[in-house]
Amino acid sequence: MASAYGNELPEVRVQAQRDTVVGTTQPGLEKAQETVRQTPGGAGVVDSESFTDGRVSTLADALGYATGVFIQPRFGAEEARLSIRGSGLQRTFHGRGIRLTQDGIPVNLADGSFDFQAIEALSTQHIEVFRGVNAFGLGAANLGGSINYVSETGLTAPKASARVEMGSFGYLRSAVQGAAREGDWDAYAMLTQFRQDGFRDFSKQEGVKLISNFGMRLNSDIETRFFLASVRSDSELPGNLTLAQIQQNASQANTGNVTGKNRRDLDIDRLSNRTVIRTANGMIDLNAFVSMKELFHPIFQVIEQQNKDWGGQIKYSMPHMLAGKASETTVGVGLSKGMTDNTNRANQAGQPVGALLDQSQQVAQNQDVFIENKTYVRPDLILVTALQHQQAERKYSGFNSGANPQQFFFDKDYQQTSPRLGLIKTLADNSQVYGNVSGSFEPPSFGELGVAGASAQFTVNNQAQDAISAEVGYRGALQNWSWDVSAYAAQIDNELMATVVPGTQISSTFNVNETQRLGMEIGWAYANGPWTVRNSTLLNHFRFNNDSDFGDNRIAGIPSVATRLSVDRQINPSIKVGASVEAAGRTGVDHKNTTQAPGYGIVNARVSGKLQRNVEWFVDGRNLGNKTYVATTGVVRAFSPAAGAQFLPGDGRGFYTGVSWSFN
Repeated sequence: MASAYGNELPEVRVQAQRDTVVGTTQPGLEKAQETVRQTPGGAGVVDSESFTDGRVSTLADALGYATGVFIQPRFGAEEARLSIRGSGLQRTFHGRGIRLTQDGIPVNLADGSFDFQAIEALSTQHIEVFRGVNAFGLGAANLGGSINYVSETGLTAPKASARVEMGSFGYLRSAVQGAAREGDWDAYAMLTQFRQDGFRDFSKQEGVKLISNFGMRLNSDIETRFFLASVRSDSELPGNLTLAQIQQNASQANTGNVTGKNRRDLDIDRLSNRTVIRTANGMIDLNAFVSMKELFHPIFQVIEQQNKDWGGQIKYSMPHMLAGKASETTVGVGLSKGMTDNTNRANQAGQPVGALLDQSQQVAQNQDVFIENKTYVRPDLILVTALQHQQAERKYSGFNSGANPQQFFFDKDYQQTSPRLGLIKTLADNSQVYGNVSGSFEPPSFGELGVAGASAQFTVNNQAQDAISAEVGYRGALQNWSWDVSAYAAQIDNELMATVVPGTQISSTFNVNETQRLGMEIGWAYANGPWTVRNSTLLNHFRFNNDSDFGDNRIAGIPSVATRLSVDRQINPSIKVGASVEAAGRTGVDHKNTTQAPGYGIVNARVSGKLQRNVEWFVDGRNLGNKTYVATTGVVRAFSPAAGAQFLPGDGRGFYTGVSWSFN
């Protein structure tokens, strides 16, 4: 479970250097937990110790038990349906609706979309999850909130380590890591390699990632850290199947995907910096980044893109007195810009040699200004108020074939001011109740403006999505128990809703006048002696509201209930055994509510231990019953049996083993 409390694990790694020396540019676990306790809404921290005793291949391996996070990989891939409070429900690729950051610096492209492959979970010290509109202090006002991966540094990582994982479906993953510290500087680097043939035909994946950072204390008041990430990822895309095909042979690929040699290959290079300056009255936090990305993506067309993104943010936090009460105010300004050179050609067996369909430049720019105040009305009561103003521009120019080949141009501007009001009450047992009312705002990405290829099937007039959300929650730890429970409601105007055009792989996005979200996020853990039990459960009630096409139907793309439960027992200091269950209810495929994917439940088991103090091992069994099931689906307006390939099967039974070595 992701929570602000650390008793969900039988053992907790303690390193005295975690929050010392260069700790302000890379805050440690304790600081992250403190931030959660000052957040009047759903938030939590996932320590890397909670997932590194098993296979770490997909984001679901790291975030599976994070309270409030729905994540389900497609065909065992790094790409997944990642959703918090209904964000990006229709996407199983190229995420949206969440601010994804590495070390507090955006991974998202300037238009708001992001690539799952940009993250390396093995290099993570911990993960911070701000659910829903609870990332105002980071300058984010997304419906889905923010997920921040905090990297290891030369202060926290062992001097040297190596890890190898291998297993079913040709799976092989390796990582080598080095860390150093000398006086006021430290350095860290991890190189990982990943490959698998995949459970399904035509689902081979390969990747190499380099994640590194260098930190230095320039003097007693100034600390700086540079981050470098380089990612190479190649993936075959086996595509969706019909239910009948899954029952017949879940490992087969979609014939059209094989014929078209569909794949997603990308290279990403990112350089960023974070500098913290202490002043007499507060603290200045500066960050800046530049990112280069190349994409080769044969699908219904062959898409080739070169992205250049850059930006930065400056925040100033100042403690002060307000009406005689202790208070802290943070103001911030963020800027980002991205330029994409895009070419689409007709797909001829996966090669970019067909007719030119789109050649364009896409420019996204964003500016945001925010202010947040936390006032201790009483020692046990915090009042949080905030305001954020966002401006965004989406500009496109180029040739587009469409129904009538022509030069095509648009320049769209979006802006809104979003408010926030929240309260946190700390009870006598140190648990907390909290609540807030907050606004959110999300301009469309280019993929939601219909400029990639067959524009005749799209509109460029989509408006920005905005919402008002309210939530209440209760989190705490008492004796052997810890918990984090939130209930929320949201009314969304002009929701950006993506659906698949029947009979194609083209995703078309439209605005829905009004939708509603009701949900509950439940996370709890119990630890007693050698036993540890963890659970994360989501209850989702997402509906249209008197829509002209869909009435009050349920929104497709997510089950009404999803849960993960694990039970672990420490047999002795060297061996731990555990079992887990993943289950989900039926998932709607179409907004007309005529078709659902069946619910499922699978059982996993794991044994892990230590050969000696610095050598660890694991054996991880997934889907032990070899159940054939639908992991996730496409989303369409109305389901048609003639275009029934909307289902993605989960992996069959698999076994994985790994060993890691570290030296301090």
